[in-house]
Amino acid sequence: MTLQSLLESDLATVFFNTNDFAVSAVASRNSATVTMTVIMDQQEVRTRDSRDVLISRNVTVLHVIASTYNFGSGVTTPLPIDEFVIGSRRFEARTPDGKGQCWEYSDGTSQVLKVFVEEVS
Repeated sequence: MTLQSLLESDLATVFFNTNDFAVSAVASRNSATVTMTVIMDQQEVRTRDSRDVLISRNVTVLHVIASTYNFGSGVTTPLPIDEFVIGSRRFEARTPDGKGQCWEYSDGTSQVLKVFVEEVS
């Protein structure tokens, strides 16, 4: 067994277990929907503004196993049009000021996506 296969197994069965850290989310992109397991978190995001001033703010992030981010046509990366429903709460992907996109990898192995979201209802 390789280290990568051990990490993949632990991600799915330990960290992303809905009995422990994770929750079930319904993600949608246009008319496609998929249920995926996510870990919801608040994180500080630091960016620089146009005058090179460091700005720090707390944002909501959803951690998602990258291989499960699939709306039916293959594994993809998050887009700003993606929406998530967790329980009765609805979130939309957002690109924080100073970031180039609405997501980044949360680990060096590129196995977990960190999607920046904003609660809209």
